[in-house]
Amino acid sequence: MIPPFTKLFYICLYMFLLTTFSYGERQKKLCFTTDTNSSLCAMEENNTIILDSSLDLGERIYEIQNTIRSELKEKQVELILLAEGFDATVLTIAQGNMLKYYRKHIKGLVLKNPEANYVLGCKRLDTMETNSTCKLIDEFNVKLNVKASRTELLKAISPAYQVDLYTPKCVIMDSNKRRIGEWEKLLKENSINYSLVKEEEVTLNQWFPFKQSKKIQPKDFKVEPKYFGPLLRYHLWKISYKSKHEILEKLEVAYGLDKLQKYDVFYKKNSKKNPLLIYVHGGGWTQGDKVNFNDFCEEYADKGFTTVSINYRLMDLPSVGMKEMISDVKSAIEHILGNASEYFIDLNRTVIMAESAGAQLAYMATTKLSKKNHIKVAVYNSITSNLRLNSVKKQIRLSGFKEKKVRKKWLDGFSPLKNLQFYKTMTLGLHSIDDRVVPMKHLADLEIYSVINFNNIESLWIKNASHPISPKNNAVQPSYMELDLEVYDFILKHIK
Repeated sequence: MIPPFTKLFYICLYMFLLTTFSYGERQKKLCFTTDTNSSLCAMEENNTIILDSSLDLGERIYEIQNTIRSELKEKQVELILLAEGFDATVLTIAQGNMLKYYRKHIKGLVLKNPEANYVLGCKRLDTMETNSTCKLIDEFNVKLNVKASRTELLKAISPAYQVDLYTPKCVIMDSNKRRIGEWEKLLKENSINYSLVKEEEVTLNQWFPFKQSKKIQPKDFKVEPKYFGPLLRYHLWKISYKSKHEILEKLEVAYGLDKLQKYDVFYKKNSKKNPLLIYVHGGGWTQGDKVNFNDFCEEYADKGFTTVSINYRLMDLPSVGMKEMISDVKSAIEHILGNASEYFIDLNRTVIMAESAGAQLAYMATTKLSKKNHIKVAVYNSITSNLRLNSVKKQIRLSGFKEKKVRKKWLDGFSPLKNLQFYKTMTLGLHSIDDRVVPMKHLADLEIYSVINFNNIESLWIKNASHPISPKNNAVQPSYMELDLEVYDFILKHIK
């Protein structure tokens, strides 16, 4: 009979040897292509996944992601992913739009002739290949009913705007100086482990198996993103969200007589009593539309919320000013809550989310609600809290008043900072420290002065983002799914 200690020793030795000598066997290479004659995939005898070229952009991404998930059912598998041309860009975005659970098993990307930045590429249209790709992107946007602007969609599929902390080691195979230069800047600035090679100089055996590697941090530059934000519209998964459940919708519900006094409602089939999330779009008080956030609302409906995206009359002085817009948001909220049973809403679990100018309107509207129609939780992205911080020219444009004393009274009357004594909603404020449109002072002051009232405002600061929390070119971001979880966890914490 083997003594227990000896038996334990042999078990540990076996596990050590298994781990040590099977490392290479656990790595698997998958080459994705819409071209059956792909020279990159031809370098591999097995594991080529032919993508259906008739699929639209979103469907290709889902196909890649489903393949990766299927492969990772074997828990010990580590993946090296390969693709070329536009397929390489699509692959980069596809793996970047997956949960951390899957991404930690992706050890490397091998990309041949990939574009890093379609925001630039589709403006130039300097080759037929790029031109046809841009047409494909535009066709996809039309299929989505132009739910995002062209620039937003181009950012959503450009690695230059989507690189994040979980980006694995990249081998870029290219002889085009422009493309290779863009990738080198992107990867180097963000401390991503990478190799740049000319096509004729590489064989795959040079790079496999990839070793476990940490981010390379230059001595004079260290990436430590400690700031988070939802990046609501700038990811393809957000723009083209597909629900896991059947989502019912009621569109263009009128809460007033004007054509803009309408909202859209989304909820899961067989709903009973859902928490409510209302979204108020931004746009500098003069533009924007609820339709841009319908996919976001569908996503939260899929999580079990009743979600509503509202429109309001846009500023058109003297007939429509700040007072009328705030009144519209207030009326929309009251109309939604008044139809709670029809929309399966739990009135004890209500959330409002808004961005930029919409956040200022939502904040002011909630200060005017009765106790019966209170909002329990708010999430504001890039809120304008103090209208006095705008230039005099903009103050006059917003208020319509040139006389200083009258104008200042008007500015204070519609500034969240000056109305903290009426605002009790538990709030998470998201703001970029690099925001030049609405400087960070707006949220910083709001949080500081809230302490002497109800101490109900928390801040979540974002680095490397512009207004309203949109990703910058060549700027590392935390994974957007991780960011969404930060917001989602805050909401759940306060609506229990």
